[in-house]
Amino acid sequence: MQLVLVENLGDINKDGFCEFAIFPHWYIGCWGKIQYFTFKNNEWKNFGFARANICEEVTFEKHVKVISTKKIKVMEVYPNKDYSEMLQRYKTLKLD
Repeated sequence: MQLVLVENLGDINKDGFCEFAIFPHWYIGCWGKIQYFTFKNNEWKNFGFARANICEEVTFEKHVKVISTKKIKVMEVYPNKDYSEMLQRYKTLKLD
């Protein structure tokens, strides 16, 4: 069984529809992808993802930074090659 949390990002591109993120949450394991969606051409479109440690207690505000009406930066959290430490970086997603 899988739980899903939905987070409202607000109307980033000012088209009258709020963008949102989906956080899948598994009962076993903490690693997953946060999926980002926008409304375009009368349907919801996935415009990107970021790897995340879903079990981590991190506020959502630290994961997303709005750059413009067409771009956001999202924090990606992932292990290094030997899984000895967690790395973080921001990646840019375009709302196409």
